[in-house]
Amino acid sequence: MTNPTKTTYEHIVLDEKQRPVIEGTRMKVSHLVSEHLSWGWSPEELHFQHPHLTLGQIYSALAYYWDHQEQIDQQIAADLAEVDRLRSEMAETSVLAKLMVPTYGKIQTCLIELRSWSASSLHTIKTCWPKE
Repeated sequence: MTNPTKTTYEHIVLDEKQRPVIEGTRMKVSHLVSEHLSWGWSPEELHFQHPHLTLGQIYSALAYYWDHQEQIDQQIAADLAEVDRLRSEMAETSVLAKLMVPTYGKIQTCLIELRSWSASSLHTIKTCWPKE
């Protein structure tokens, strides 16, 4: 990351694409929030899953999200759309076919549903994402 832009939130800076990240890491606020919303992880569980982050960094990222929810939700939706686009362009291989498990159809359906949702209802992601 080159010359991150400071924000008024401790631990949060804007990267070269003006996306909020946790300072000193490559962790995007949108990534942490996606896990929080998708899996229902508490800040403590996020810390358990990402021990390189402090609870202070996690709480600051979540606070930044709640104050910039529409912007971050749009980033999450754009990231999901890009993943879907890349998947559609990818040729199926025998290895890929073997990796396709029954859950994949549910995930694909969820991604399609997410594209049609408004940014304000993105929090319902956890209801369609499989927890198998």
